[in-house]
Parts: sequence; structure tokens; C-alpha cells
Amino acid sequence: SLPNVEALLQAAFGAPASSIFEVIGAGDIVPAKKPAPDIYRYVLDELRMPTFACIAIEDSRNGLDSARAAGLPTLVTPSVYTNHQSFPGAMAVVPDLDTPPVSLDTIAKWRTADSGW
Repeated sequence: SLPNVEALLQAAFGAPASSIFEVIGAGDIVPAKKPAPDIYRYVLDELRMPTFACIAIEDSRNGLDSARAAGLPTLVTPSVYTNHQSFPGAMAVVPDLDTPPVSLDTIAKWRTADSGW
């Protein structure tokens, strides 16, 4: 829910979520939860952003499936709860966001390749 997301972001960043992010998508504001693409479509619509200008970051197979269904290339950082899952179709799977997943050249090539984006 939005209040839970806001509390989590406040605890993690020490600032109100609205001062950090332009749009926050939470499962209680869309008709269907992940793996449906509704939350990604909502955020893309709110930001007025095309999918080709975005990359999703997910930590689960449901999240990956949701992002891919919305047409987004997806970087996966599995958690302790999801590291046993497989992530077919992910742009890359890395242990954390400090690990460079791929170069910007690779992303550009991937977007122009026949990969569905």
C-alpha cells in the first residue's frame, strides 16, 4: 500500500518519498498486482515516459514478468527470498546495484535488437 511504501522510503532515505521520487506506484492503486503490468503502466503514464526511455529494477520473478509485460527491459537483483528463482528475459541479473550489469552500449544494442522492446 502507498502508506507502507512511503514509510519504507522514509526509513531508508531519511526524507519524505515525495521529495525524492516524482511518482510512487503501489499495489493498492491499480486493479491487478504483479505479475500483471498495471503498476508499471500506471507509473509510465503518470511520468509520461515511453518504455524505450526506462529500465525496470526488480528482485523477483513476478516483478520481472510484470515489467516485461509492460515492455520494459529489466535488471534483476534477487533478494534472499528470491535468489532461488529463475529470471528468463532479464537484461541482467546482479547481486546488488553496486555491480555494473551491462554497459550503456549494450543497453542501446539490446533496445535495437529483436528483443521485443
